[in-house]
Amino acid sequence: MNRPHLQKFAPALTAAAILLSCGGCESTPEKAETAQAPARRKSLQVLPDLSGAEGRTPFEIALPPRGQRPRNPGAMAPQDLSYVARPDYRATPAAQSLAAARDLDVTLNFKGAPAPDVFREIFENVLDVDYVLAPGVTADMSFVLSGQISREELFRTLDAIAEGYGWALHVQNGLVHVVESKDAPKRAARVVNGWDDARERLSTATYVLPLSNVAATEIQTGLKDLLSARGLMLAPKQTNVLILVESPENAERMMKVIGELDQPFFASRILRLYTPQYVSAKELAEGLRQFATNAGARTTAEASQFNAVELTRSQQVLVTTTVRQFVPMLDDWVARIDQPLGDDQVRTYIYTAQQLPGATLASAIEAAFNAPLPLESPDRINVTPLGSGSSSSPPVTGPAPSPGETESGGRSLTPASSGGSGEDRLIIRARPEVYAEVRDLLRALDGPPKQVYLQVVVAEVVITGDVQFGIELFTSLEVGNQTLELFSDANFLTVDPVGSAVILGSNAFALVQAAANEGEVRVLSAPYLLALSGRQAVINVGREVPITTRTISGTTDAVDPNRVDNSIEYRPTGVILDVLPRVNNRGEVELRISQEVSDVEDPSPGAAIQSPSFPQRRLDTSVTVNSGDTVVLGGIRIERSIDNVNKIPFLGDLPLLGMFFRSKNAFREQTELVILVTPQVVIDPDHLGEYSSTILSGMVNLERLDSLLDQEAEINTNEMLIR
Repeated sequence: MNRPHLQKFAPALTAAAILLSCGGCESTPEKAETAQAPARRKSLQVLPDLSGAEGRTPFEIALPPRGQRPRNPGAMAPQDLSYVARPDYRATPAAQSLAAARDLDVTLNFKGAPAPDVFREIFENVLDVDYVLAPGVTADMSFVLSGQISREELFRTLDAIAEGYGWALHVQNGLVHVVESKDAPKRAARVVNGWDDARERLSTATYVLPLSNVAATEIQTGLKDLLSARGLMLAPKQTNVLILVESPENAERMMKVIGELDQPFFASRILRLYTPQYVSAKELAEGLRQFATNAGARTTAEASQFNAVELTRSQQVLVTTTVRQFVPMLDDWVARIDQPLGDDQVRTYIYTAQQLPGATLASAIEAAFNAPLPLESPDRINVTPLGSGSSSSPPVTGPAPSPGETESGGRSLTPASSGGSGEDRLIIRARPEVYAEVRDLLRALDGPPKQVYLQVVVAEVVITGDVQFGIELFTSLEVGNQTLELFSDANFLTVDPVGSAVILGSNAFALVQAAANEGEVRVLSAPYLLALSGRQAVINVGREVPITTRTISGTTDAVDPNRVDNSIEYRPTGVILDVLPRVNNRGEVELRISQEVSDVEDPSPGAAIQSPSFPQRRLDTSVTVNSGDTVVLGGIRIERSIDNVNKIPFLGDLPLLGMFFRSKNAFREQTELVILVTPQVVIDPDHLGEYSSTILSGMVNLERLDSLLDQEAEINTNEMLIR
């Protein structure tokens, strides 16, 4: 293909672009080293992007300053205009087979044979058709052809061989004519209208090709060198139709090239429609063209890669480009150009607090921005708590602004009540560049807190002869295929039994299950909960018992002088767990644990104060542990008396005689309180399901202690037994 000739009709392909952009497009430099913003004009400001890398969050609202309301408040978002191409009627179907089967088995070997003898042998003895030879078909021919072949394929092959000698084959009125190539166009009697499959033709034909987008004369000029010796191309002036006379093989190739050139102007372009809010459509179009030029796009009419056209009536800008890399940049370019004039004025922003109270955020921002400023500075932040907190936070004000300075200079930050909506908001008045700094501080302070998934087991270990300390059971255990050993030679006689603590890297439930195999373990409580880092979590499994705190008798009430007034308070009992987790920067969890196990005992007969007593075991400690490890706390012991009564049903309850059918065994039991805590740091709240399934998969089968035989000893009904 001769490319210089193809370039001759390139200007015509941009004719539609010239018509579209004739409203004021100017030639600009070809390439700039860097994409810089256009020069500042009096009516156009290119300001830096103050929205940040992540843009404004859903809980931030920016209100425009007075006098700078958008001219198009209902401006639409950028619209992508897609060109829907019609079905390509030039797309030819797959070539059908020229014959159902290759029914000829030929072996042709000619070397210097006269052309009349060659054609006579093939047409008479092989194809059995009538033929006519032109007077100029007299040269000697040499070729070899052998194998299975169809009649149509043999005809095409012979036509290709003849073309090498300057001849052409075509069928007319049932005769095969062998003529010189220069005379073939004049003898092409078959006329094909449209873009039919040229490969279905056996000989030279005339194709009438209507064009839709490119001038036929330009196609004729650009593709004339692609014609074969027998080819001819005409372009009548009155119609946009191309007449092509060619052999089937070359006609098919030419039609594919013409089809690619005859494309709509918008077929390879991306269109976007923008409605500016602050600047005019003309200013936006000029700014976009200058941005594109600085980015290296060609905007000349001869080879346009980018254009922005002002639509005066609708005050919109139509952007067309052939460079797909520009599409992600367009929105940013428009945002930088479409800025309100005088954007250094004070604007109002509303920020909704996410985690911390609004007063806390206001105090932090006041300290960060007011500390380096003198008291008389107009840039000091004015903090005025509103709503219910106004009395506790007196306003801190800077110097009073002079008349006319309300909308310029200075910053103010106001924690505002949400009017009962449950949201804590801040009203911030600042210039955009100042608010960008305030917003960065707000995001750093008011980000989502870390969470801790806590798995807690509170258990009692029965002290027997083999187990001297309850914590022993948890320091050398086999969990699955792993053996957990904290000390190689653990001597618990030297360890203070009160407040002992070890850390094991294992699952708390698995540890309890393994410890139950070594000795009797009663689970008093096994909660698992989710807590925020730095926030307290409390679990109370038990009951509240009323107690008398004050008694007043002998009142002066004339109606009932013997009335006694009692003040009652409720005392929580049972298993009370108070945990305060805090995650540090290294991912470790600091736990402040307060554990209480209490019960209720009736007052002793004859006691001066007839109020129940509350024997309790309490543990307060702080420990730092890695996420996923288990901390074991122990050392709090209690001793109780237990009476076991064994009797024969019915007979053991008989008066007097029942003593012969029952026996009583009294003994003392010593238990130690052991607490196991396993924290898991939750980085992503979406992964909470994974933590839950992991913990639930390790839980053992807990059965209520009520399923055991009744015992006369008083045991907390919240106790459970692991078997």
